[in-house]
Amino acid sequence: MKYTLLYEHAPLFRNDDLDLFLADVELEADICNIPFDEAKTRQLIADLAQQSEGLAIGFLATYPTYGHYDALGREIDVALEIAVIRQD
Repeated sequence: MKYTLLYEHAPLFRNDDLDLFLADVELEADICNIPFDEAKTRQLIADLAQQSEGLAIGFLATYPTYGHYDALGREIDVALEIAVIRQD
């Protein structure tokens, strides 16, 4: 398996080692000041790994960018997602 953390669909980082990947995700969540639940994240990854062959993407968290606005003046929220690629 290859695990990737996505920020608005763009890869931030990836790893083949689940424990190292989770440590990086926890650090990123801490930097972004969003809650991190390792058990729920592991379950999300397990669920994604059970899905079809190839690529599966699951929602991890949404958080506001604080001070960044779209063209209509609305504050922009961004999403973190996890992608799991099966390598059979």
